[in-house]
Amino acid sequence: MIDPKLRVLLCDKNEDLSFMIGEYLKRGDLEVDQFNDSKAGYEASQNNTYNIYIFDVTLFEKNGLEMIDKVHAANPEAVVVLLKPRSIVLDRLYVENEIILSKPFGIHDLVSAIGTKKRSKTNLLKGGSVKSERLNAINTTTYMIGNYKFEVQRYKLTLNDQTRELTTKEAALLLLIAENPNCFVERDFILEKIWKTSNADYGAKRSMDVYLCKLRQYLKDDPSIYIINIHGKGYKFIAPVELV
Repeated sequence: MIDPKLRVLLCDKNEDLSFMIGEYLKRGDLEVDQFNDSKAGYEASQNNTYNIYIFDVTLFEKNGLEMIDKVHAANPEAVVVLLKPRSIVLDRLYVENEIILSKPFGIHDLVSAIGTKKRSKTNLLKGGSVKSERLNAINTTTYMIGNYKFEVQRYKLTLNDQTRELTTKEAALLLLIAENPNCFVERDFILEKIWKTSNADYGAKRSMDVYLCKLRQYLKDDPSIYIINIHGKGYKFIAPVELV
C-alpha cells in the first residue's frame, strides 16, 4: 500500500512568498493547500486535518493566537510553523510542536524545520508518538550572537565546542534581547513579556536582574557583546546578531 502524502496548510498574505514555499514543498512530495486570506485559511484548518500548518501571524490580527491554539488542540501531533515580522515578539517559546520563523528567512530555514517529516511519516499515519523525531525537525530557530550560537527551542548556547544548557527563563530572556539587538528595551516590557508582571513587583525585578547578570557571565568570552543597564529604565543589548 502506498502511503499518502503528508498534508500541509500554508496561509501567508504574501502571494509571491506563498507560491515559492508551496512549489518547493510540492517538489518534496508534500501535498500543499495554499491560501492568502485569513478566512479561507481558518476554514481550511477547521474542515481538514493536516500534518503541518504554516501560518503568517499577521493575517489573523488579534484573534490569531487563539485560532492557532485551537489548531494545536485539535491536532496535537501536528507541527505549527508561525511566520512573523522581526518587529513582532511572540511569547510562545515553549509551546509544544511549534516553531517560529522571523521574516525575511531563507527557504532552507523552513525546510530544515520540517525536513525530517518523511522519516516520521509512518508514526504519524499510525497515530504513534513522534516527539523525539519532531524535536530534531522543528527546534531549528538559531541565532548567531557574536561568536555564540543560540539554539532557541533547544535552550542551548554554544561557543566553539562548549555548550551550555539554559533554563527556560534564561532562554526566553536571551531570545528577547536577541530579537532587539542594539535597541533599548524597557524594564516594564521585559517584566510583562517574561515574568507576566509589572515594575511594581520587586521580587520579579530582582529576579530579572539576577538572570541578566547570569547572561552577562555566559556571554563574557566575546568582547563584542554588551548588556548595558540604563538605571531605572531598562537595558540595551549591543552585539552582532544574525538569524541563521
